[in-house]
Amino acid sequence: MKKIGFIFLALVMMIGTMYGQSSTPVEYLNVKISEDGESCIVAGFSDEGKKMHITDLVIPDEIEGFPVITVYGFEDCTLLTDVTLPESLTSLGACAFLKCSSITSITIPEGVTRIEGGTFAGCSSITSINFPKGITYIGGEFTTSGAFAGCTSLTDVTLPEGLTSIGPAAFAGCTSLTSITFPKGLKHIGGYPLVGGAFGGCTSLTDITFPEGLESIGYHAFSHCTSLTNVIFPKGLTRVESGAFENCTSLIDVIFYKELTTYIDGYAFNNCTSLTNVSFPKELTHIGEYAFANCSSLTYLVLPEKIGSISSDAFVGCNQIPLKIQGRLRKLGYKGDF
Repeated sequence: MKKIGFIFLALVMMIGTMYGQSSTPVEYLNVKISEDGESCIVAGFSDEGKKMHITDLVIPDEIEGFPVITVYGFEDCTLLTDVTLPESLTSLGACAFLKCSSITSITIPEGVTRIEGGTFAGCSSITSINFPKGITYIGGEFTTSGAFAGCTSLTDVTLPEGLTSIGPAAFAGCTSLTSITFPKGLKHIGGYPLVGGAFGGCTSLTDITFPEGLESIGYHAFSHCTSLTNVIFPKGLTRVESGAFENCTSLIDVIFYKELTTYIDGYAFNNCTSLTNVSFPKELTHIGEYAFANCSSLTYLVLPEKIGSISSDAFVGCNQIPLKIQGRLRKLGYKGDF
């Protein structure tokens, strides 16, 4: 009987494909009424067996008159290749399509404003993502992986207008990512201990253009981006946090906008072994511990007239810095080794 059931399900799916089936049968979905009693939630398939056979998922805009506003619970559906989300959607739950490793593209509906941690993490076949303009946050929370972490086939990302914050590990480990287009209005690129940085480990990323108005680059945001060669920081940036570019071993040039008041946290550029040039801003308030440690190719620094404070190990292992520049750093308050 079980074998006959599987054959019948396969026939239903084949006929649906032939005649343009508009949505996945409602009985296949786990549908719940929302707390307001006026909308509904789709929380995965109605039974675990469905994820073993369904390749195309089309969620309707409404079910029995109730608009579908939230979708989650499709993690580990490894045969899913195509997903169509309802236009009525306003939220995607954390880990909604986690490790759906055969999905190739996704279009986020206009009503969604946040993409939470883990939503499409581990979707290793995704090559394109279409974002609506209303997205304000792409996540990674403190306890989950990033929204698109480990999407290893993703090569380029154009982030939408209206986006103000990118959370921890949002695109971490997207090892084929070569290009990111950031929108105007972006304020923060995040990171958090144990979770990681927004673009940490994007090992194919070669160049970044940050938008004006970006205020902070977070913990390990671009650490281990080993193909990154140049970084120009924009007008408006006030803080480069701990480990933000640590182990970016191909990074050569770092240029800060001259008029900034900037705080460079500990380990920010630690072990950037190809870094040769750094141009600091005029109003530099702090260089943290090991901020430029082990930058063994560093030979040229454009220094401001004063620096608020320099940690004693900020330039340890930078033994190629010329004596004249070492002298200037001493006068600015640096007391550690080179």
